[in-house]
Amino acid sequence: MFIVIGNTLPKILTPLAMLPSGGAERISAARRFLGTTLVCLGSITALTFFLAPVGFAESLRQWVTFAILLTWLGAIIWMNLGGARREA
Repeated sequence: MFIVIGNTLPKILTPLAMLPSGGAERISAARRFLGTTLVCLGSITALTFFLAPVGFAESLRQWVTFAILLTWLGAIIWMNLGGARREA
């Protein structure tokens, strides 16, 4: 499921009227980044459950999910701080 969502997320079209002015590039970059990390999370999860015992795979999946969420939070903060400097 992670792989499917991650693959389709960057391809979702948003009406231009709903995008903030000058923010379309950042939104596109964010979608590509989130899609890539979701595909990586799905691939790691699938391989772990295929190759490792279920208990270990479940705990590893939780840690990988936590790491991905921290990466997303860092990317959101970085994009907002970088966008504020560019617009100023």
